[in-house]
Amino acid sequence: WARQTGYKYIFLDVHVENFKAIGLYEKVGFLKSSFLPNYYIRTPKRPPHAIRMIVSLQQ
Repeated sequence: WARQTGYKYIFLDVHVENFKAIGLYEKVGFLKSSFLPNYYIRTPKRPPHAIRMIVSLQQ
């Protein structure tokens, strides 16, 4: 659908410690593109940072 609609990229943001999700996204072609400091509300047990990931839909 995204390709047919004309999208060139898909971006997503994921918590830096969500290793299973990061691995899954990399497995389907996403690449880490940037670090997002203080993206989430800080909690005592988890850092508030995220990683932005991107996949190209261009063939």
